Amino acid sequence: MNAFDLAVTVALGSTLATILLNRQVTVAQGAAALVSLVLLQSPPLGPRSASEAYGAW
Repeated sequence: MNAFDLAVTVALGSTLATILLNRQVTVAQGAAALVSLVLLQSPPLGPRSASEAYGAW
């Protein structure tokens, strides 16, 4: 786990707590925030390295 993973984990927990405890935040807003954090955490869909991108060149 690197520093970014830790920060995102804390942000996910804080966002979930805000959704549950704050009546001014709607479920849709909370879901959008959680989805945004998860998408920021996930790796890109492209090749992971140049060697994988170009195969056996």
